[in-house]
Amino acid sequence: SLKRDEDVLDTWFSSALWPFSTLGWPDQTDEFKKYYNTDVLVTGFDIIFFWVARMMMMGLYFTKEVPFHTIYIHALVRDEQGQKMSKSKGNVIDPLTLIEKYGADSLRFTLSSMAAQGRDIKLSESRVEGYRNFITKIWNVARFISTYDIKIDKSFNPESVTQDVNKWILGELNKLNNGIKQSLQEFKFNEASTEIYSFTWHLYCDWYIEILKDTISGKSEESEETKQTLIYSFLNLLKICHPFMPFVTEEINKIFSENKTMLVTSNWPNTIKVDSNQAESSFKFLIDVISEIRSIRSELRVSPSKKIKLVIANNNSDLSNFLEKSSKEVQRMARISTIEFIESLPDNIIQFNSSGVDFGLALKEVIDVQQELDRLDKELSKLQNELIFIDKKLSNEQFIKNAPHEIIEKQKQIKEELSLNTERILLSKDKMKKLI
Repeated sequence: SLKRDEDVLDTWFSSALWPFSTLGWPDQTDEFKKYYNTDVLVTGFDIIFFWVARMMMMGLYFTKEVPFHTIYIHALVRDEQGQKMSKSKGNVIDPLTLIEKYGADSLRFTLSSMAAQGRDIKLSESRVEGYRNFITKIWNVARFISTYDIKIDKSFNPESVTQDVNKWILGELNKLNNGIKQSLQEFKFNEASTEIYSFTWHLYCDWYIEILKDTISGKSEESEETKQTLIYSFLNLLKICHPFMPFVTEEINKIFSENKTMLVTSNWPNTIKVDSNQAESSFKFLIDVISEIRSIRSELRVSPSKKIKLVIANNNSDLSNFLEKSSKEVQRMARISTIEFIESLPDNIIQFNSSGVDFGLALKEVIDVQQELDRLDKELSKLQNELIFIDKKLSNEQFIKNAPHEIIEKQKQIKEELSLNTERILLSKDKMKKLI
């Protein structure tokens, strides 16, 4: 004979008691006094009625207080096609498998970067792998600092730095700090993740560390200031990254922290009072110039082994002077042989302008112009034929009527990419003709 168990509660009823019953309620325990009520509940929108509303009602009824002040409602995590995960469909992505393969921090950062408000998360393994590479980039910065055996100087005052490169990165760190604080207060985790990614990978690793390689060696005052700025900015960057990737940042911090203070109990970084406006505009200019040279080299297929001559017209003394001061960095990072300042640029060179300064690259000596024009013509013809084929397909009423929506969208995307590549080749041809 069957007998009903007297101690079984309804699932949602027992779940509704969770915020306070786990803390010893109805007894007035120390845990209940300290932890009830909590600040923020993080939940999916699919259980607001079943669970969240019931926790709220039970909390008010039994304790006379709400169980939490703020409810952050996130989107559902779906598969990469946007389908709801289901065992029957076989499209479930096991987080434990991803953690085993790529690490917990990679998965955390992936989810935070995709947590745009009001939009479901389409999770794919490739995204997690990409952010694993990003975390590896942070490890590489730690290794770079370790190669110089930089010791933290407790008397170092970041607000008294004199080198432009150090003023610039501290100013950018301030911007990141303020931006992340605001994004976290507004629960815009995806925006915070994007800012961290952009600053760390592009500004800090690709530019700041590359630029300072010429000044970090040696025993001069400038070198010592740069070393201290490097480690100071990196340790503060770890603190900013910590809520998103706690395990990796704690591990790296352990290497450099002399007093072994854990990041989880550290204070959030202070904003630094440093006049970085002039340095910011100067380094933006430097980055734009180097990026443009690299873009032209790539576009016209100039081999990395070939160094080219850079010609600069003297039409903006301040920026030209800064560029002259930074000639080592330009030559190393843009593969430039010599830099020459002249009154006006000749016609038979590739020209570009940045912040009102005219530049020219003497490429005629390092590439076969006619051979490159022939190659571009061949590539252009191929792209134009592919565009004709795609246009015919998209103008076919039967195809538009019968093909799945995602296939049609994919074809439109291909057409857009082909059009952009066609424009790029036409621009390259125009530049190449100037060398004849």
